[in-house]
Order: sequence, then C-alpha cells, then structure tokens
Amino acid sequence: MTLHVDAMALEEHLAEPSPARLRRQLSSIGVVPSKPSLQRRASYLSNAMGIGTVDPDMHLHPVLVIGMLYFKNPLSLSTLRTVLLERLLQLPRFGSIVVDRGDGADFVPINKASLDMEYHVSDVPQPQGAWSTSDVDAFLSKLNEPEHAMDTSKPLWRFFQVRLNDGRALLVPVINHAIGDGVALVSALLSILDEPPGGAPPAAAPPSRRTEAPQVPLMSRLRAALIGCFEANAGPFLTADDDSRLKLKNHRAPPDARVCAQSKQVPLAAIKEIKSKFAQASVNDVLMALTTMMLRRYYDEVGEPIPARMRGIFPINLRTETSAKQIAKTMGNQFGNGKFAFPMNYTSPIELVRTVKDQVDEIKIKPTPYIEREILGAVTPVLMSSKCGRKLLRDLMLDVFAKCTVMISNVPGPPSAAYLCGQKVEDLMFYAFAPLGVYIGVLSYNGMVSTGICCMPSLEPDAGRVAKHWQPAFAELLKATRQLPVAHIVTAA
Repeated sequence: MTLHVDAMALEEHLAEPSPARLRRQLSSIGVVPSKPSLQRRASYLSNAMGIGTVDPDMHLHPVLVIGMLYFKNPLSLSTLRTVLLERLLQLPRFGSIVVDRGDGADFVPINKASLDMEYHVSDVPQPQGAWSTSDVDAFLSKLNEPEHAMDTSKPLWRFFQVRLNDGRALLVPVINHAIGDGVALVSALLSILDEPPGGAPPAAAPPSRRTEAPQVPLMSRLRAALIGCFEANAGPFLTADDDSRLKLKNHRAPPDARVCAQSKQVPLAAIKEIKSKFAQASVNDVLMALTTMMLRRYYDEVGEPIPARMRGIFPINLRTETSAKQIAKTMGNQFGNGKFAFPMNYTSPIELVRTVKDQVDEIKIKPTPYIEREILGAVTPVLMSSKCGRKLLRDLMLDVFAKCTVMISNVPGPPSAAYLCGQKVEDLMFYAFAPLGVYIGVLSYNGMVSTGICCMPSLEPDAGRVAKHWQPAFAELLKATRQLPVAHIVTAA
C-alpha cells in the first residue's frame, strides 16, 4: 500500500485546533494517531531543511546525503527490505513524513504497514548491463535533478542497488539531510548492520566538542570568546572567500549537476603515527592538514594562483551523547558550523600540521556554534511563519554558506569490517550534495581512510583531479614525520 498525502488537505488538518480531531484526520491518511507523534518537532536546522524540501515556494534545493556500500555480490532485495523494516524503522524519523505546520516542520510517523518498501528499496534498471564508474557518477548526478526528487508524501530516504562491471554490487542509500546530520546517519548505519562476528561492539559516535576542549591559555580563551561572539552575530555580513577556480559564483542559483570521485585509501594506523609526533594533536588535525595539502596540489596542477583566502565550512557535533544507539534513536541535526581557513601557503608539511592544530584548537573553544544555535533557534520559527520570512531565511542560509569555498565533513565509520544481510561491506564512502560548489567528505572504515569529492562540473568537471592528490599528500606528510628524530615531538609555536 502506497501512502498518498494531499498537501492542502494536510495543511488544513494541522490548522485544526482540536487534538482529538487532528489525530482522527491524520489516521485517515495513514499517519499514526498517537499524541506524542504530534509533538515531535524538528531542530531549527532540520526545520529549515525539511520545509525547504516540502515547500516548493521556498526554492531551497534539498541537501542529500549519499552513501556508497560495496559488496562482492548483490544483496537480496526481499532480505534487505525485511532488515530495514526491522532495524531502520526502529528509528522514528525513518518512519515519518515531514509536515509543514505553518511555522516549521514536524516529523509525523506513519503506519508501518503503509510504507511502500518497493519504492524505498529497489534495483536500478540497467538495460545496457553492468555499470562503469562513469555510469555511477551519471546516476548520482541525476539524483540532484528536480525530476528525480523524492516523493515528499513518503519518508525522505531511499536505497538503490546497482551492478558494477567489476562484478561487485553497490548499495546507494540516499537520505534527506533533514532526517539527521553525519553523526546521526552513521549511527543509523551502525544500527542496521548485522551483528559482527565475535559480537564486537559497534563503533562509538564521535565525541561532542564539549569533551574535546584543548589546553589553551586563559587570554587565548578570552580572545576566542570575543571573536566567537562577533562571528556568531555578524556571520551573514562577514567577508567572503576570494574568487578562485573552486569558488561558487552564483550561490542563489539552482545548483547544477554533480560529479563525484573517491580517493585512494590510506592506513588509519599511519595517520595515528603522524599524530603521535605532534603534542596534543588529534587525528582530525592530521586529516585537515592532508585536505589542505590535497587542495594545494590541485591548484598547483591546474596552474592557477593559490587563493589568498580559502575556507571550508564544517559541522561541529554539539551533542552530549556518545552512544551511537542513543544518537540513532534521537537523530536530528545537532551541529554548529565551524570555518577553517586552509593555510595554503605553507612551506613544509611539519609546519602545516602545527598551524592547523593551533587553528583547530581555537575553533574548538569558540562559542560561535552555540550562540548561532540559540539565535537561529529563536528566529527560525518566526521567519517560517510567512512566505517572505521563508525567502529571507533561505537567502540568509545560502549567503552564510557561500562565504566559504568548500564544505567538509569528517565522520568515523566502523573500525572493523561491517556486514549487512550476511555479506561483508567491502568498501564504504559517502557524499553530500551541499549548497556549495565543492564537498569533501573524509571517512574511516575498517582501518583505512579515504575522501570523497563532490564538485559542480561548472567549476571542476572531473572530481578525480582533486581526489587523486589525497594519497600523494599523505605519502609526503608521512615521509616528513618519519624523518624527524625518534624522540622528537613537535610542539605549538
């Protein structure tokens, strides 16, 4: 049975003042008539993303998170549907539709029996046979086109399976970002995986930045606090990055297609070896340094001047929970935004890591994401209550993101081999169709780390030209750190 919802009728239902009548009317269109469900309101970020998806007048293109799970053999669709019904549907947002309540979004659960699992989980028709990498890229690009948008009368997720010409199968989960952020979606992924051999515990979710505060002198903390307060309040009016090859020019225009590429993998153990050479450094510091080196090598290759100012906007996890199970249960978008200025004019890899660490330490102690969350949390419902307000909110969001050149995510995946429907996940990657010209996603899985690059072809038609520099950058940094004296530890400047 397919769930169909009349948007105008549903808007009338939600305006009805009688809770009992509302529950009865929602039940008639397939929505679970439970009182708690009517109170499951979204955070301001899920709010904006959800309304941007269901309200065509807002003209905010959905932000999609796309997974790539590779298997040796195709999965049985009937088995996968059963697994997802039993595991994924335990997470409320995956069994809910987004409803416009007038001043924002609600996630309203629907009857489990009414879910159209043939829609949510399907094989992609391949009349010409198994696909090449370019075929997969073309398919991913189409997911961003309006004619391939998800049915908003259904929960905002789908799983596609395709056959590859190297004999493997590829499972592509496509999830609207309104359901949850990267931390939540990885936690959701962990919840649908099979019990690993030996009963090993699943990976822990990334820690909240509250537990990661670096050791910084008092005066530096005061300086960071003042700067953070200013940035939080003046964000939309601050200076944008310099124009460059990868900088989106018209950020309010509808986004064009995407091209994607995955880098070669590098060992996580070697990343940790590099980290050990720098006092109080983190794996994330090393990964940000590698991302900087990758971008620098790309600009050197294309022969264009290195931008004087090039930043990446990245999510900062604001949760207090560290349990993947608890995060998956609540889902949502509980993050603030940090802005990292790539030190592109570094003179040595060792100097670069130290510079990156100092900058990341300052970002960690800034109150910016917390202040932004409070401001936007208060303002969003007000702006959502009118068409003009929604347009203003959309423009403000796009303007803030467009200050930066790229969007970055760094998400730890399962530390050991994962299994789904009895098959081993041979490789794992994810992308996001974000409102910027370039997206860089860094993911660790089964002891290896790689990066996925997603570009608008109007800026860079071959994302592989960026991704190919990840492994050489890693090799350069590893060589430089191994040349340091055995007992040498690099300290801050």
